Amino acid sequence: MPRFSRDHLLLLLVAAIWGSTFVAQRQAMATMEPFAFNAARFALASVALLPLWWVLERRHRQVSLKRWLRASLVTGTLLFLGFSFQQIGLTETTAANAAFITASYIVFVPLLGWLRGVRPPVSFWPGLVACVAGLYLLSVEGDLEIHRGDLFELIGALFWSAHVIALSHYGRHLPTVGFSAGQFAVAAVFSGLCALLWEHPSLESLARTCIPLLWAGLLSSAVAFTLQIQAMRTVRPMHAVLILSLESVFAALAGALCLEETMTPRQWLGATVVLAGILWAQTREQSRESLALARAEARTPH
Repeated sequence: MPRFSRDHLLLLLVAAIWGSTFVAQRQAMATMEPFAFNAARFALASVALLPLWWVLERRHRQVSLKRWLRASLVTGTLLFLGFSFQQIGLTETTAANAAFITASYIVFVPLLGWLRGVRPPVSFWPGLVACVAGLYLLSVEGDLEIHRGDLFELIGALFWSAHVIALSHYGRHLPTVGFSAGQFAVAAVFSGLCALLWEHPSLESLARTCIPLLWAGLLSSAVAFTLQIQAMRTVRPMHAVLILSLESVFAALAGALCLEETMTPRQWLGATVVLAGILWAQTREQSRESLALARAEARTPH
């Protein structure tokens, strides 16, 4: 049986929160424009984390201001770009295509890691293939029609992949809450500038979107992204994205529960295949590590 650590379970919780946020985002788009919504949710998340950072972390770790600024700028920019291309793509493609193509970042993360010299084990690839196949069954009904917006979704997936790798790189050396607040502040500034340039933000639309905004800003952003940073201190990026791919499964379940959408037998099959792929990859990884440990102990003189 696969052994899941506390950080694996944290990523599972993150996937559940992000999946349920699909409902809040759908509701918010009826009363608020995309860049304005993102600016408000990220600003809310950053402000919400500041008191927590002040209480928990400011006296416990001495951190280079330059390193914190660099990490916040890199990850905040990637966060902003990922969300922006996703929203732009949604205006010119179907929700099913967007969900499936965005989830393709689970393929890009190990490929980008390979370019950095981190080669995934052979046993990882069957699990990855199963997750991609399951996501296709879950997200796409019938044939996958290609729209112009799909290109934007694909670009967004590349930025999501880079964001996961950047979190894994910087998160090991920075206080979790302070790092999370920094990336949200950067994403809020960029989103706010775009809202002022191309949209018509108003206090009225902000007030009408307060409930979805609180959900997306506090729970999905402040809580979930912070938990992701914490979890990725120990979980490898290639395994993290497989667990996070369950976001699509939780999104389908949330849609069924809250929006009266129905899950077809094909979608249930897809969800099962995704879960099987994750369990396969985790099981094989644990078996590989156990074998390596046994061989090391066998070579140790007694």
